[in-house]
Amino acid sequence: MPLLGDLPVLRRPQSQVRYGAWWRRAAAFVLDGLVVGAVGAVAATLPLAFSGSYPVSLVFLGPVATLAYFTLSHGGRRGQTLGDRALGIAVRNAADGGRATYGQAFGRTFMVMLFSGLWFLGGFADFLWPLWDRKRQAWHDKVAGTIVVRSD
Repeated sequence: MPLLGDLPVLRRPQSQVRYGAWWRRAAAFVLDGLVVGAVGAVAATLPLAFSGSYPVSLVFLGPVATLAYFTLSHGGRRGQTLGDRALGIAVRNAADGGRATYGQAFGRTFMVMLFSGLWFLGGFADFLWPLWDRKRQAWHDKVAGTIVVRSD
């Protein structure tokens, strides 16, 4: 609102931030994987139904759709994917606790995909890191400058 646009946004002090628990993050990731997988499955079967062939371009659709889904969701006003909403967590900017930018959301998602691709070389540690991190940040959160908090 233009009338209230110059007023400061009240944020919780860092000591009062309720970080998202690891199990919530993991469950939201599984739910979002089902969402993206279902959309990808439908997109992959449509060309088969009409042409009887599987276009190679659909192989690239999965990563692009994943990147778009998480970037737009985490960079949006709420900072939540469908899985995040269901589990009561949100992605925020680690510096001030405010909304994460689309750049941060893109970088975060890109790093998740990179670490997932390097699973056998220790990328699994990215997934487990929030278990013992003080701010419950995974490596991809540290790189992107984000935190996962409980949503009110």
